[in-house]
Amino acid sequence: MTELDIQIPFKKQRFRSSNILPLFLLAMFFILVLLLLLVFFNGVQISKIANRPAPALVQLIDGQVLKVAPAAANHREPVVIDRLVREWAALTMNWSGKFPNGETDPGVDVGNGKAPSSAWVASFVLSEDFRGGFIKQIAQMVPTGVFEGRTQTVLQIEHISWPQLLSPGQWQVNIVANLLTIDLAKPIGQPIEFNKQIFLQAVPPPIYPLSDGGSELQKAVYKLRQAGLEIFSIEDLES
Repeated sequence: MTELDIQIPFKKQRFRSSNILPLFLLAMFFILVLLLLLVFFNGVQISKIANRPAPALVQLIDGQVLKVAPAAANHREPVVIDRLVREWAALTMNWSGKFPNGETDPGVDVGNGKAPSSAWVASFVLSEDFRGGFIKQIAQMVPTGVFEGRTQTVLQIEHISWPQLLSPGQWQVNIVANLLTIDLAKPIGQPIEFNKQIFLQAVPPPIYPLSDGGSELQKAVYKLRQAGLEIFSIEDLES
């Protein structure tokens, strides 16, 4: 008898998806751990930035170095308010008929008369809804002799109160002073009481620095507005 040569075909083992499932889960686990570590690292870095003290010094574009401290946007130091009020009062009420360089001040026509140029510049510290009416009152007060070189006025400040906080970003300052009108015929001077309540509020200061090519008026107004303050009302101070 002849032997039968029977060959059984070899079956290759098929690749099953169940074999890679554990590897897939393990890879996902490591990815999640890595993401958690990144989140934790970012949280630590953000916490360091948040708790980092604010810079104590800043350098301006002109090279000046100033000491600074964190403060609210509507916060103003009392000394800044006091300095602005004194500067505004001196510019507004001291009338000589002359510019600082000795040239004659022709005044500025404000509709009902002339106001000294210094008072007109100082009026830019006032709020826009208050400025127009106030500068016209100043024009009515100025003696005609000021622009003729015969009369001068000097504001003698006796007392300026420390700024009183009325509400966040608003203050009141009281001025007790005398306005002396000095005429060539009466060199002793005639005093007039100038007792006022000045009400100020915080405003955004100029953002962009003034270029060297700015006019004298622009420089003067920019300097006054740098404090980030404006006067929105002036009332008589009752004794």
